[in-house]
Amino acid sequence: MTAIQTFLNLPPLDNGDKLTRAEFERRYQYLTTNIQGNPPIMKELTEKHQKNKSLYDEDFQEWIAETIAKLQSKDFDALDIEHLIEELTDLGKSEKNALRSNLKVLLTHLLKLKVQFDAPDMMKSSWYDSVNEHRERVLDDLISTPSLKSYLDEAVAEAYPGARKLAIKDSKKAKFGVRISDESKYPISCPFSMEQILDEDFYGI
Repeated sequence: MTAIQTFLNLPPLDNGDKLTRAEFERRYQYLTTNIQGNPPIMKELTEKHQKNKSLYDEDFQEWIAETIAKLQSKDFDALDIEHLIEELTDLGKSEKNALRSNLKVLLTHLLKLKVQFDAPDMMKSSWYDSVNEHRERVLDDLISTPSLKSYLDEAVAEAYPGARKLAIKDSKKAKFGVRISDESKYPISCPFSMEQILDEDFYGI
């Protein structure tokens, strides 16, 4: 047993045992609230933190490999908890950011097809291609990470204002007699239902 395990009276898990979320949170909370004033524990934690910090900063891929190995061997006391939580949090944010970014481009071109419906076919062709590409990305995101479905309404609400702004800005660059639509033609609120946004046969018209 390590000094930490002895102090906390937390024996290592046997092979085959699973660390539940509740047990993980109990161990982590107990650890963070009871280590003050215990020199052996502080010393061990400081040494581990310095090693983890150095590895995390100097070789991220090696840090990942070591973290995976520690998880697989259930060596939870040796985990770099601080950076692990940080990375997991950032991972969740990056997936949401990617979904929102793809929705923004998708909505931009759906709006352009809706408002500038009389634009030349050659111009609209690139908009159709963009709708197809970014809708496919959105659908892929929802398949690979089903939990993102609960964020979908919020993501559309966050993405639409920027999409409207881009669609208006692009329309003002129209040349060669292409009609420039008034800003009032672009709805303040998203005019598309979620079913339409995800419908592979819908193009804003």
